[in-house]
Amino acid sequence: MIDIAVKLLGPGDEVVLEGVALEVFDGPVDPALVRAFLAEPGHYIVVAVDGGTVVGFASGVRYLHPDKPWALWVNEVGVSPDWQGRGIGKAVLRCLLEAGAAAGCTEAWVGTEAGNAPARALYRAVGGALDSEAFVTFSFPLGCGSADPEQNESAPTRAENPGVDCP
Repeated sequence: MIDIAVKLLGPGDEVVLEGVALEVFDGPVDPALVRAFLAEPGHYIVVAVDGGTVVGFASGVRYLHPDKPWALWVNEVGVSPDWQGRGIGKAVLRCLLEAGAAAGCTEAWVGTEAGNAPARALYRAVGGALDSEAFVTFSFPLGCGSADPEQNESAPTRAENPGVDCP
């Protein structure tokens, strides 16, 4: 891999995501969403930085179930096309997995499309084992939140509103 800095971001690191190479993320980085993401406990983002520009990242969420130990869901790994093939995806993913392990996660998992050969090769190269069970995704538009996380800050938390009336 080339000589770049790999860093796990946290609150106060928002400025790091002000300079991002093309196509690292799916769209433009929103400063309000960056602040909200970095402030959220259990949300992780590792970046690869060259000369002040983010050229790759891996993100994930630490979560817990009533019947399972802590786990890390790897949400996404992205590397600018100009920087692909240099070990950056491996570096950020390894750092993300190390952060999950340090936080008590016993397993990490990631999903990708069956035809996404580069992602599948990356996950294998970092030690991932292919699960033979078919995986499908369903989306549910909830329509109850705002894209602006600061508007959602006033939404009640589960502790403030533990009951939800279900039909």
